Amino acid sequence: MDSKHLLAQIENLLSLKRMEAEDFIEFLASQHARVRPVPPLTFSWAGGLADLKEQFTSRDLKKQALQM
Repeated sequence: MDSKHLLAQIENLLSLKRMEAEDFIEFLASQHARVRPVPPLTFSWAGGLADLKEQFTSRDLKKQALQM
């Protein structure tokens, strides 16, 4: 459906229905404006605790987690 055909259909509506169509179009436009692209995931935190690997083992951390 092209724009001219859509406009002709809207113009043929009664005024109340035309107002409803306008409200719906505004709603659709606002929904489109709210959608933001999700940035790609990064693993910038990877290796952030590397300096603690000599101090703790995975077994120690598991034990601590279970005690909590």
